[in-house]
Amino acid sequence: MFRNRVILERRRIRDATNPFELPEEMFKNFFRFSREMATEIINMLSSHLRYTRRSTAIAKELHL
Repeated sequence: MFRNRVILERRRIRDATNPFELPEEMFKNFFRFSREMATEIINMLSSHLRYTRRSTAIAKELHL
């Protein structure tokens, strides 16, 4: 029961428009990184992500 609730909550957060607006503790619980570390990882990997012009494209910050 608890596991299902956690899965649903993670899905809700994943589908949110900007997870960086979450409180720090919640961000860490869902992504296992601090926002600062996630930002550093995004900056390191962003040059390796393909650019697309699709109207449904996902922002680099959310892609990872």
